[in-house]
Amino acid sequence: MMNDGMKLTRNAASRMFLELFVESRTLKDQGLLHSSLMKRLEATRLAETLGNPALRAIGKANEAALLGYHIGDGIAAFAAAKEALSDVELFATADKEWRGATGLTLFEDMLKIIRQWSDSYDEFMMNTRRHAKYFPKETTGKDIVELEEARREMPEWWKCQIVLAHQHFSRDSPELDKGAYAPGMSVLQCVLSRALAEKTGYDVDYGFFEHTLDDYVVISLRNFEKALAKYQAVHGAATNPSDHRELSIILDEPLRIWQAFMPEMREADKEKFSEFLQMYWLRLAMLHAQDKTSPLGAYFPGAFMPCPHCGRQIARQSPICRYCGKMNGSFAFPKGVQGPPAGAKKNTRRALVSLVVGIFIIAVIIIVLIRLFAN
Repeated sequence: MMNDGMKLTRNAASRMFLELFVESRTLKDQGLLHSSLMKRLEATRLAETLGNPALRAIGKANEAALLGYHIGDGIAAFAAAKEALSDVELFATADKEWRGATGLTLFEDMLKIIRQWSDSYDEFMMNTRRHAKYFPKETTGKDIVELEEARREMPEWWKCQIVLAHQHFSRDSPELDKGAYAPGMSVLQCVLSRALAEKTGYDVDYGFFEHTLDDYVVISLRNFEKALAKYQAVHGAATNPSDHRELSIILDEPLRIWQAFMPEMREADKEKFSEFLQMYWLRLAMLHAQDKTSPLGAYFPGAFMPCPHCGRQIARQSPICRYCGKMNGSFAFPKGVQGPPAGAKKNTRRALVSLVVGIFIIAVIIIVLIRLFAN
């Protein structure tokens, strides 16, 4: 028998939760990812305050969906999804009630997507069998047998995760690129974060880690561009300075992982990844440059400008507008936008001093030689 607390749309507390749930989805559709996440966390806290585990399960599933399929944070999404599924029967029953109000299938979605974020083959297979139990038409016994065979051929779970990640995107072929960059980010982040934490089963060698990180930073930039395009489609070309956090949340984890790996990075790779880092900063600059409360605003004053032809925000250093393809007429970086890396100014100063000293010594030698020959 279902108790009154399970009737999600029949009491005031449930209506409050539903309002937060709907508002969070509206914010997501407007490209306001950070605000959407905050609203989802608020809904979950409300469910906890009410002592309603069914609402809390739905709230956690809602968090996991945004984190894993829009922001690209697979570790946080995996944790939220596990909490949502901590009482499977409760969640399944609550989802039936919830489906009538929203048309969503949160329970089925969580059972399906949590598998790729799993931290071991055993957990992956457990989640697969659980999905087969509730949705036997989608995951059959034959599927499970084939997965067991694949496990024998590729015993390292992290390698399997990399294969799963590449089902969401392709860097090699535009025709094969599904453009699902956030889900791909989520899976690759699970591999990289667990490898850095030296988690059991994630003994990833340097070559695989560097190659995976290369994929990760590229698709994180693509995910950022995709989210920015969605934001601009709703709010216009000019980014509201107060909204910089809405999109920069996408780059939080890539920056953290990059910085954690930096001490172990080979010199040959540092230059390549430093270029990626500069791309990150330029994209963050576009969101922060006009916000005086942002620490990045001081480093990137005037880094971006509206295109004189179409009005969309473009970097000043770009000779061609990426949106309309016309010349923007401004090629030079403003002061501070493309400054030298740390220590470069000192190195430049030393080089100039050495050059002046060298010229002085050569001049002295020439004068001495002239006097010798004159005598």
